Amino acid sequence: MAKLPKFSTISVAIQAGINNIEKWYEKTGDSDAYFICLALNPNFKTAYTEAAWMPREHKADMRAFREMYHQSLTTLGSATLASDSLPTCDSESAPSKSSTSTYGTAWMENIIKNCCLEDRTDLDPRAELEAYLAAPLTNGIADIVAWWGLNSGPAQYPTLAHMARNYLAIQGSAVAAECAFSSGALTDTRRRNHISPDLFSALQLLKGGYRNGYLSAQVQCEMREAEEAHLGSFLDDLLGNADENK
Repeated sequence: MAKLPKFSTISVAIQAGINNIEKWYEKTGDSDAYFICLALNPNFKTAYTEAAWMPREHKADMRAFREMYHQSLTTLGSATLASDSLPTCDSESAPSKSSTSTYGTAWMENIIKNCCLEDRTDLDPRAELEAYLAAPLTNGIADIVAWWGLNSGPAQYPTLAHMARNYLAIQGSAVAAECAFSSGALTDTRRRNHISPDLFSALQLLKGGYRNGYLSAQVQCEMREAEEAHLGSFLDDLLGNADENK
């Protein structure tokens, strides 16, 4: 793009942008966390990297993933994993569970699930990763953390669930933190540089709530008007009753 004649006047700026993108893209490649977090997403696993990445890069990150898995397995041990797994969720709260289940569905699903668990009880812990990768991709699981909670038992994926608890907690981007930091300079100006830390924190949270859509000035105004109207009606009724009792 920078080499096209019609962009010659801004080619320097375009190239600078490309260089900046490459710099930060390479930084993501320096950490195994990005690949591992993607592999721990049951909707994608390693299917995307196999299709879109260079084979050399995919194989290198797969080696790192396997090494981290075996390191976690060696460090924690099977007994520790059984007691240190993620909190399980009720079967009715599964992300992919339909709210329109018919009568008798739950107990049939439990029987099938117990049979599957019995089949996997003797699974070699070191084969856990291969079993996970070989299993079909899930379809549309929105709450990945809840999915790992449901699949963290000793007969399922205890080691990977422990890794998911550690890796999926990593913030994917520092943009939100950097925006909050930059916004602080607008809140704490010279005219307001005597604000206490507690008040400054409250102002930042309030401003962030409005900016992110968690709070709405229009909705709050409507609620305030409704409260005032209700209070006015209550006072009118109270005064009317007082006049009648005179």
